[in-house]
Amino acid sequence: MITGVWACINHPIGFLVALAIFIVLMIVLLPKIWVGIKKVFGFIINLFRPATPPASSNPP
Repeated sequence: MITGVWACINHPIGFLVALAIFIVLMIVLLPKIWVGIKKVFGFIINLFRPATPPASSNPP
């Protein structure tokens, strides 16, 4: 935190550029990270879900 204050006071243009880059990266990467987290948790949930028997190809 103190480094951000120092950068903002001593190098305001560089700080604003770095802040803008950070915000753009978060806008681009957060949805991808969220999809990855959902896939990981979905995989973990499927590990503990009981297996369903396969549907028979011969109807009664």
